[in-house]
Amino acid sequence: VPFGRELWVERSDFALEPPKGWKRLAVGGHTRLRHAYVVRIDEAVTNDAGEVVELRGVYLPESLGKNPEGVKVKGAVHWVAVAGALAAEFRLYDRLFKVPFPDAGEGSFLDHYNPDSLKVLQGYVEPSVATDDPETRYQFERLGYFWRDPVLGRGEKLVWGRIITLKDTWKKAGAQKQEAKREPRPAKKAGPEDKAAALAPEEREVYERCRHLGVGEAEALQIARDERLRTYLEDCSAYGPPALAAPWVVHVLGPSLRAGEATVSPEALMALLAELEKGAFDRRVAKQALEEALAGGGDPLERAQALAAGRISGEELERLVEEVLGAHPDEAAAYRAGKRGLLGFFVGQVMRRSEGRADPMQVQRVLGERLDHGTS
Repeated sequence: VPFGRELWVERSDFALEPPKGWKRLAVGGHTRLRHAYVVRIDEAVTNDAGEVVELRGVYLPESLGKNPEGVKVKGAVHWVAVAGALAAEFRLYDRLFKVPFPDAGEGSFLDHYNPDSLKVLQGYVEPSVATDDPETRYQFERLGYFWRDPVLGRGEKLVWGRIITLKDTWKKAGAQKQEAKREPRPAKKAGPEDKAAALAPEEREVYERCRHLGVGEAEALQIARDERLRTYLEDCSAYGPPALAAPWVVHVLGPSLRAGEATVSPEALMALLAELEKGAFDRRVAKQALEEALAGGGDPLERAQALAAGRISGEELERLVEEVLGAHPDEAAAYRAGKRGLLGFFVGQVMRRSEGRADPMQVQRVLGERLDHGTS
């Protein structure tokens, strides 16, 4: 694992005002970098909003593989060297509902929805993972077991989905929330958080211009910091709205643009997005087509049209819907009796039979028509 002068660490692994029993990073304390050296944090740098943006300290060269004499090491944290680190997306999946049978009780199934069923985080990983077999499973320490997403993580884009949480994550959630209520929290400065406060003046100007044009906050921050993303988005604006292009430029084209390997022109991207906006195909098709064009060349719009042409629709889709409703008469009766949450169950069954070649929105529409008219 590469080691360097600058490291990334988890924001949650540092406490500016550590509570009693804290065993991670804090100013003046000694903490081990997992499988590496012991470090001492000497200073925490904050921005105007009071948010910690940088930690400064030293590492103890004699501490590799052993605890240095006379130094109390409180705990260990995971880390990755900035030099060579790869930007990646981490999708933390959990139960969609808080109870096993959300339709069984009173009220709507939405009353039991788990708002933490999906969290999408941005971070960094060590460079070795880029050459691993795509089927490799990893344990990202303290977070769970992950697998590279076979759809969203295609080509150069690094996307991992959590497939197994660590032991007792679900059972302890309630207890942790109760404990958090009792635990004193460090005071925070009043006022809204300004995530752009750390930008240089010229970057801040780009950020504000992007926001004025309707670009999302997260995308505007990345565009302001990266000249390659900014230049590409400016070229896109000659063919359509920057706000439409920005998420695709940052999240899909971003890795290729940063590596200087993007093969899709701004004109081709905007032609693809224009047809997407017209409803010629869905976002999933557009994303797959764009990623395939990045990996193998060709026009992304032509690829999207070819993918959309292979979709199941019309009589074939209606036949699949009839088969699913015929195979699940009890669920169909429950839906008509008021269990509207079962529509998602039926959509899933049709998508499974179609092997993913049906448009989920069309499936939902046809199912709704059949179920609401009481035919099966």
